[in-house]
Amino acid sequence: MRFFLSMLCCMLFSGAFAAEPQKVSSEIKQATVFLQGAVLRNTATATVSEGRSVLLFTGLSYNILRESIRIKPENCRIQSVTLRKNFLDLELQDKKIKAMQEEMQKLNDKKTALNQELDVYAQEKEMVLSNKSIGGQDNGVDPEKLKAAAEFFRQRLSDILTRVQAIQAEIAKADKRIAELGVQINESAAKNIYPTSEIEVSILADRAGTARFDIEYFISEAGWFPAYDFRVNDLSAPMELGYIAHIYQNSGLDWKNVDITVSSADPGNNGGAPIPKTWFISQSGYRLQYDVQKPQSEMNRVSGRVVDENGYPVAFANVLIENSSAGTSTDFEGRFSMALPQGATTLHINYVGYEKQSLPIQQGEMYIVLQPSVKLLESIVIAQNKSVAADYAAAETIAGFSSPRGSRGRNYAYDIDTKQKKESGKVTASNVNIGTTAVSVEYTLKDKMNVPSDGRPYTADILKREILAEHKYSATPKISKDAYLSIFIPEWEKLNLLEGEVSLYFGNSYTGKTAISLANLKDSLEFSMGKDPNIKIQRTLTYQKTTGGGILPNKTGSYEWSSEIRNTGKMPVRLTVTEPFPVSTEKEIKVDLARELSGATVDKEKGLLTWELNLQPGEQKKLQFGFSVTYPKNLNMRFE
Repeated sequence: MRFFLSMLCCMLFSGAFAAEPQKVSSEIKQATVFLQGAVLRNTATATVSEGRSVLLFTGLSYNILRESIRIKPENCRIQSVTLRKNFLDLELQDKKIKAMQEEMQKLNDKKTALNQELDVYAQEKEMVLSNKSIGGQDNGVDPEKLKAAAEFFRQRLSDILTRVQAIQAEIAKADKRIAELGVQINESAAKNIYPTSEIEVSILADRAGTARFDIEYFISEAGWFPAYDFRVNDLSAPMELGYIAHIYQNSGLDWKNVDITVSSADPGNNGGAPIPKTWFISQSGYRLQYDVQKPQSEMNRVSGRVVDENGYPVAFANVLIENSSAGTSTDFEGRFSMALPQGATTLHINYVGYEKQSLPIQQGEMYIVLQPSVKLLESIVIAQNKSVAADYAAAETIAGFSSPRGSRGRNYAYDIDTKQKKESGKVTASNVNIGTTAVSVEYTLKDKMNVPSDGRPYTADILKREILAEHKYSATPKISKDAYLSIFIPEWEKLNLLEGEVSLYFGNSYTGKTAISLANLKDSLEFSMGKDPNIKIQRTLTYQKTTGGGILPNKTGSYEWSSEIRNTGKMPVRLTVTEPFPVSTEKEIKVDLARELSGATVDKEKGLLTWELNLQPGEQKKLQFGFSVTYPKNLNMRFE
């Protein structure tokens, strides 16, 4: 009987010990970052025994999508995989945060007491100074008493000032420590808002030894948004387009020395084609069964300020445009400003430790208040309506790319020869290896990168391309005496562009920002580079006369102008000059153009005169034009 009980106890203890999993730490080696979300690839090494054993991979990101977990073992087979949350580290971290908060409260209490002591000394100083008179006006002063009083005042004031100085130093020291604690608390809270994840894996090994494990999983709290630098140094040379990636993550774990790939895919969008429904109408009423398209934003920029619930600025908050890859981040004062792609209607603002805000884009400066997020100490809800395909790239097809404006045909730009066109888009500097799939483009950084888990965007230079673009100058002297340079990029769809903000540089000067948009694209991607001071324009009214009236029913006003245009630059330019003339909408008013129009092309429907000029360096040309308007004499009309 004793033997049987002993054997039973041994079996129970053996089973208990066998059920205890072996804890294994892993290291993030590679991250594939999508526009929303990322796939992390961890590696781990464990000593396994022959037969069945249980491993517990600890310290993983808290927001793992359960269905995305993939584990590739070496020298063993996987029997089961279980995802669970670990709140122990979070509780320990909460204790540390609580201890720092208690220390901060003690320091604030100490500051209050010190400030009260300062008030007491200030009142004592005032009392001492107000009682410095010795004796009365009619009584003499005993020298010994005067000496004693002077000694008292001097000593007491010296003691007060010394103590005040010491108190102020203590307050300054407390302020410094409070600031340090505030930073430490914020950093600790940012990294530990959620618990960590653990993956329990049951394995079966044919023999004991060391095994390597590759672990992959998808997280939602990461992403990237593109930006571009467009530089025009010399119109006779290729232009430069720089690709930039802003990468952010709040997975709860810092990415240290990690290989990073950024992908244009969006796993959050399943890419399914819409299915039309039956569109019913009846006499009882007409109802549209489909969502009405939101009106496109008429603004080209949005700006604002992001603050917390106390009104303090939130720096490095991510500001993203809905249904777009375009985005930016706030500065140290919580301010942001960015160019808008066409059709932009909604902003998403997120920052670690705060609830995500989604707001309609408004004119003027937006004021956005973020509210603290609630810690999920009991459970983490994992979205079940998203799935990740085998290559984690089940994204919508990238159907087109974007520009602020589009142009079609060669009436608006100047051709470059066919031989040059074939070379446009040549990569001149690359920090990545480029890969493509049917629905996405991937850029793998050649150098490893650190991305802390703080939600801030960290910049990575992707590559630079030479662009053999077309260009044109345009001017409307009636409206402005300046000539404006526009750049046109044909075959832009070969450049793998996404929506994003573009910084424009002409020569060594920064000229502004614009945005690449997915909406309303045509044959060419156009960027306006601003004014060129080398093109000088002088418009002069040379003739003006009004005739008729009196006994006649009509008046006729005649006007003539000349525009002198000079190229003071070192390069030949092609310039399109337009001048408007009035178009009558009433039969009582008649418009006639002057005979001398300097070879302008006339568009009578739009009321435009157009000249296409070729100006060599230092060359000047003069354009003459005019018109006359006949109208009823009771009208008072002027046309300049």
